[in-house]
Amino acid sequence: MTRYIARKVLEALVTLIGLSLVVFSAVHMTGDPARMLLPVRIDASEEVYEELKEQLGLNRPFMVQYLDFMRGLITKGDFGRSVRSQKEARHLLMERVPATIQLAAAGLFLSFVIGVPAGILSAVKRDTLADKIGKAIAIFGLAAPQFWVAIMVVILFGAYLQWLPVYGSGGPDHFILPACVLALGPLAAMMRLGRSSMLDILDSEFVKFARVKGMRERIVIWKHAARNAVIPLMTFGGLTLAALLNGSIVVEQVFAWPGLGRMMIEGVIQRDMPLVQATVLVSGFFYVVTALIVDIMYGFADPRIRDTN
Repeated sequence: MTRYIARKVLEALVTLIGLSLVVFSAVHMTGDPARMLLPVRIDASEEVYEELKEQLGLNRPFMVQYLDFMRGLITKGDFGRSVRSQKEARHLLMERVPATIQLAAAGLFLSFVIGVPAGILSAVKRDTLADKIGKAIAIFGLAAPQFWVAIMVVILFGAYLQWLPVYGSGGPDHFILPACVLALGPLAAMMRLGRSSMLDILDSEFVKFARVKGMRERIVIWKHAARNAVIPLMTFGGLTLAALLNGSIVVEQVFAWPGLGRMMIEGVIQRDMPLVQATVLVSGFFYVVTALIVDIMYGFADPRIRDTN
């Protein structure tokens, strides 16, 4: 097991290094960072430009700049300095990351609490009205564009009914609409996966044997079948959390949620490349670490996986 974990950790580190190189290269390919700084300065002469390049270390070879960036990132957690605000990018990240984590956690909670029982119920009531309604909700959740759902929710509950706030963060009521919109897609996927997993379990031999023994149907469903059907959903939940952390850009922008995704959009609009670089790297870090945890959980749950890797 130790070798399996070490191999997975090494793969995650290689992935993170590759991600950092790609992001750092992409940022520098978008234009000269020194030229981006000059429009906000009054004395934008050629001498100032050369002085700024030397000050930022942009006159050195690309790989030297990358290695310096990685050294600062690993030793100090230094992502660089925002072009517009002139603040450390890590400080700006620390201000925004908690809001994104809170929103993603709320979305994941709704996905599990609603999606898993609904999927199990849909499988138990197969081909009934409840199953048809569940499948219709799941299809809508998977097919409806997130930005369209968010805009419709803002118009209905914010502008027309005026039941809930639709802008910024604050009390618990500010969480409801963005969390529901963010959870819609994962909730639908949970329902579909839960239904298919539960149907497989219900057709298995040990469930049939439990019924032959005369166990009550409620015990067979919830004690034996549901417990086994939830296992793949737990694994899917880990990857869903990573997707929610990285996929809340649209929701944060529509609801003006002060999170990581909105900061990324602001950085792109303002051409604040150090800020964009920092947000993309943190988002990638979330996904890689979550995938690593899921892989390790797989190894503990099924010895065959770690033996074949």
